[in-house]
Amino acid sequence: FVKRCGDKFVLDNKTFYFTGSNNYYLHYLNTSITAEEVFSTCEKHGLNVMRTWAFIDKEYKDNEYGHHYTSFNNATREIEVNEGADGLQKMDQVVAIAEKHGIRLILTLTNNWVEFGGLEQWVRDFGYDTHDAFFTVPEIKDSFKKYIKTLINRTNTVTGKKYRDDGTIFAWELGNELRAWGNGFPINKPYDTSILTNWMDEMSTYIKSLDPNHMISTGEEGFGLPEVESDNDIYFLDDGNDFKKNVALPNIDFATIHLYPNYWNFKDLVEDGAQYIVSHANAAKKELNKPIIMEEFGV
Repeated sequence: FVKRCGDKFVLDNKTFYFTGSNNYYLHYLNTSITAEEVFSTCEKHGLNVMRTWAFIDKEYKDNEYGHHYTSFNNATREIEVNEGADGLQKMDQVVAIAEKHGIRLILTLTNNWVEFGGLEQWVRDFGYDTHDAFFTVPEIKDSFKKYIKTLINRTNTVTGKKYRDDGTIFAWELGNELRAWGNGFPINKPYDTSILTNWMDEMSTYIKSLDPNHMISTGEEGFGLPEVESDNDIYFLDDGNDFKKNVALPNIDFATIHLYPNYWNFKDLVEDGAQYIVSHANAAKKELNKPIIMEEFGV
């Protein structure tokens, strides 16, 4: 297993360096063929970590992809996990083929945005109408834990390994770009940063209780670093994120940032982009003594 040692990743007592990429479609296209193509290409070019989605909800666009990992039972008001051939067996194939090509996986457990269902689909399923209900309503949190537990304790039908015992998994990621607001419900800034921090603390603690082998990340973009001198609101706390408090949580192993300088209206794409990287690297490594990775970037 890749582990954290201070501000570095280590494997077999040696610093682990990697080059990685993202792939959002491995879990819903023709999985075995697509994964083989993707991972063989990664291996050829020296990429050894892939970040990919470990979720897809049946209700998303009326299940247009023909399979799903979770669905909502209206009669029991519970999330049901699909462990069959049109469910988590798809993820089994992804993990097995990644192992074959020496690729380690960051598995993201939900999405802040509506694509593939994400957390707002869960909110709607349970009859709520605010984004932050996912982080605060006990029955939703308990159902999310049920899904997490099923995945962690799952025995891969291809490799025979339990996910919690499989070193192919680099880390569990709590969610993609988690914020206190999304794109399916009204936005009412500013938000209380403790909502996200408390949820991240609860979920990361729960995951570690089931799986002490793997690292955990938040999957956040890096919003909420108010000590940086900037008039760009991504550094403010209004989006409900407090970068340092989230990363400082005891069961969060490393920091993540995403960078989209044009989309975020940086005045100088190069200088402001560099400031964003350096300020977060300093916060993570120098102040919190944890590694940091840039998971996504674009202009």
